[in-house]
Amino acid sequence: SVPIIAKLTPQVADVVKMDMFRDESFDFVLCEGDPLSYRSDPPKGITELVRVAKAGGVIVASVDNLYSLVRYCLREGHMDRLTTLLESQWEKGGGGSLVSEFPVYYFRPEELIQRFEEAGCGIEKIVGKNMFTGGLGDRLKDSETFETVQRLELKYCDSPHLVGYAGHIAVV
Repeated sequence: SVPIIAKLTPQVADVVKMDMFRDESFDFVLCEGDPLSYRSDPPKGITELVRVAKAGGVIVASVDNLYSLVRYCLREGHMDRLTTLLESQWEKGGGGSLVSEFPVYYFRPEELIQRFEEAGCGIEKIVGKNMFTGGLGDRLKDSETFETVQRLELKYCDSPHLVGYAGHIAVV
């Protein structure tokens, strides 16, 4: 049996401009690391992902979650930042120090589903990533705490009621 990794041929492209690929080029499309959140036209990126995936193929795409940042702004008292964010879902210099010069678009879980469906892609599942780890810091160094949180993450990551709690959301 051939390992799955041996069957993959990674390709790198700008998610909003994949002209080098024909329609329905790939059985599997992975868009990880939230590139849809860091591009000037997230809907165009979604359309391109769907375009290059073969009919019946699989797309896995992750984005930054609006509700996670809302929770952070409320906890830290950033009311001015919160108001702007909720009005536009864009934030200049968001996303942490590695990408602070780029504007970031924060998706709502229901919006992510809607945008993929509008592009002609059925959604198998939406999952939250980093559901319960935010704010735990050094407490995760304790192996019992880490294992408990990991079990909870795996158990509840696809709960429709908790996906909006996660730092990132992904569609499959």
